[in-house]
Amino acid sequence: MTGQSIAASGGGKVILARCRFLRVDPSQLPRIDEMTSNAESRLAEANDRAWPGEVAALEESLRHLRKRRDEAEQQLRTAGAELLPD
Repeated sequence: MTGQSIAASGGGKVILARCRFLRVDPSQLPRIDEMTSNAESRLAEANDRAWPGEVAALEESLRHLRKRRDEAEQQLRTAGAELLPD
């Protein structure tokens, strides 16, 4: 299961629940940036040394890190919008 949401049927209703453990904590953005920078450096080395398996794995890791960063930024935008007065 990828885990973004889980659909459950209860009394004829479909309930979507998001697991809080799978959400990115926006306070972790600096750590995500650090991990991304590290993976980019390792990717450059893997390309230089012609390690195709490592290149593929690092490219996949970078895709996931960037997705997580986008999710955290979206949470910040949503939280900011919720705090604005009507």
